[in-house]
Amino acid sequence: MTVTPAGVAVQAAISDAHGPGVLALPGNLRVDITPPPCSAVNVPYTISVRNSASGLPVACAAVTIRNFNASGTAQTLGATTDAAGIAVITATLNPKITFGIRLENGERERVRFFTPPVLRVTAPGFRDVEMPLLEDIL
Repeated sequence: MTVTPAGVAVQAAISDAHGPGVLALPGNLRVDITPPPCSAVNVPYTISVRNSASGLPVACAAVTIRNFNASGTAQTLGATTDAAGIAVITATLNPKITFGIRLENGERERVRFFTPPVLRVTAPGFRDVEMPLLEDIL
C-alpha cells in the first residue's frame, strides 16, 4: 500500500510467506542382475529393482538393455518391473568392437574401441541407473 497526496494506492502482491515450495530429491535405486552377464550366450536375465533407502521393490520401473547383435548393429530390449520389482529380459549380450587409426609422432597405430551392452533402469522419483554389462578382457 502506498499513500500519496492524491489518495491511497493499493497494489496486489503475490508472495509465499514460507519461502519456495519444497522439492523432493530423487531417490536412489539398487539394481541387481542375475545370472552374472556373459557374452555370446542367450540367457534370461532377472533384474531386481529396489528402493536403496527402504529396500522395498520398485514396481513399474522401465528396464532396458542397449545391446549389439553379432555384426555390431545396435538393438534395444526392454521390460517393466512387476509388483515385486522384477523384470526378465532374455538376451545374447554382445559388445560392439570397432577399430581406428591413431597418429602419434608421425606413426600410425591401430586402436581398438570396446562398447559394452548397457543396462538402464528408470523410475519416477528416482535417479536413473546405467551400468555396463560386459568388460573388455583385452
